[in-house]
Amino acid sequence: MAVLSRLVGSSTRNLGFLHRVYPCYSSFHNHHNSQYQSRISHPRRTVSTSSINTTTTTTSSGSISSASTKIGSGAGGQAVWQQQQRKCATNHPSAHDHTATAATVPPLASQDARPGDEYVLRHLPLKALLRSLAVLSISSLPPSAMNAIIRAARRHSGLIQSSRFLHYVVERTFYDNFCLGKTRGEIERSMSELRRMGVSGTIVSFAREASADAWPEHSVVLAENDPQLQDWIELNLETIDRLQKGDFLALKCTGAGAASIKFMENWVSSSSGGKADAKLKKSLETQSKAYREASRKVCAAARDRGVGVLIDAEEDRVQAAIDELAVSLMSEFNRGGTGVVYNTYQMYLKKNQQKIRNHLRHAADNDFVLGVKMVRGAYMHTEPDRSIIHNSKADTDTAYDATARFLMLGGRVPVAAKDNALKGGDGNGKPWKACLVLASHNPDTVSRALDICSRNQLSTEGGGELQSLGFAQLMGMADELSLKLVAEVRRRADLLKTGAAVPPPAVARKGDGNVLARVGLYKATIWGSLGECLLYMLRRAEENRDATARSRDSARAIWKELGRRMFRLA
Repeated sequence: MAVLSRLVGSSTRNLGFLHRVYPCYSSFHNHHNSQYQSRISHPRRTVSTSSINTTTTTTSSGSISSASTKIGSGAGGQAVWQQQQRKCATNHPSAHDHTATAATVPPLASQDARPGDEYVLRHLPLKALLRSLAVLSISSLPPSAMNAIIRAARRHSGLIQSSRFLHYVVERTFYDNFCLGKTRGEIERSMSELRRMGVSGTIVSFAREASADAWPEHSVVLAENDPQLQDWIELNLETIDRLQKGDFLALKCTGAGAASIKFMENWVSSSSGGKADAKLKKSLETQSKAYREASRKVCAAARDRGVGVLIDAEEDRVQAAIDELAVSLMSEFNRGGTGVVYNTYQMYLKKNQQKIRNHLRHAADNDFVLGVKMVRGAYMHTEPDRSIIHNSKADTDTAYDATARFLMLGGRVPVAAKDNALKGGDGNGKPWKACLVLASHNPDTVSRALDICSRNQLSTEGGGELQSLGFAQLMGMADELSLKLVAEVRRRADLLKTGAAVPPPAVARKGDGNVLARVGLYKATIWGSLGECLLYMLRRAEENRDATARSRDSARAIWKELGRRMFRLA
């Protein structure tokens, strides 16, 4: 009890929230928005997200390129969930009503939730609760102190690994909180614990990345026998071997080494109009074949094991090459209405709303399922061209939520005017099929998506059909949101089974069944030794430091659960 008291005192001083348990969200939002503006304050041209000049031309090989015609952005806005107190009946706005505001977002735990559902962390072991609280307490130290700790950890990483005391402290706090483990047994135990909590599966990558320093004589030109490329293949295959059916491999393309990164940069430069002689073009074709074959080997192993592949997004300077690779792999592996390979779209980029529509049209024309993983983005701080980034966090949130809604409702994607004239169509083209993973720690985004599911509104607009839907959060972060999501999916699925509180679908469809029963819930993490995972853990600590409001929500949920256990309130 004395230890817990000291921990309580330390954490409350660091977080400073118990005397103001419900901080004003608008104040945080304005502060965060001003920080966003200060990072990108520079002259920029105005780009309209509602109308962007671009189309796609497709080839039989599955490649994709850009042309220039005007296409509207499609559906946007948010859904409204208006529940009446103590009643299951609901008002049912049209599936095409895009006028709702953030103020109408439904809470994850609604008024007819079972008593005690607010204690979403009740299934977590006490050790995990205290560990999470300790990590949050350290992450919420004053910025100067936290920055000093992070700099020291990066500078003296060898000391952390060699010192028994430091190794033990870091391993039992940050490592156990954010990472799966280093041995097969540790990884299996961590995965089993997550599944017992109700999580559908994990999204896993290996912590060790191929480093240029590890291969002093690596080739400048990528070849099939490039040692870094082969090392990358083996590490991914080893990761797949540790996964279970229904899990995902997170595939980081730049982890394949220096020659692979150089190839991607040259490919982007050449394809975007840069000068390239015949010799360079031939070399790029050879390198592209080597890289695609390496990636194909990884995807084939994942498919055979029943594992999906989420291709990570990177900085914009190499992203076009990754998009080309992802679309090509999807055209091979995402057949028959199933999705194995997913591309990641960072929604802080202005062009990505339209890029997703272009890829949907290309996938429909070539008869494969588009795998879409949506994130708000991780490379905003390092993008040199600030004009490609949304002007504010609010704009990024709007782009993310509008695109998620568009995909879930099955929005229409017009074809190019010249293609429609040649084919004599109605301007909408073939219906698309897509699999969607929403990677988000934003409770409003999750609520809106769940609302569409519980209304039975998936794929009601006739433009395409969503084959599967998943939600993902990082392991060790936003656990209260993940577990609340687990409970809410189960609760709403139960309501759908009984027919209670479910409005009729806007468009009658056969065979829909219980859509919420098919929603996946995932935790993203890595595996490896403490030394290999150290940089990853530091990045997570920095994210907790920056996400002040989310850290307060997490800490508040932990304290509520500790109070319940101490005083037996439930």
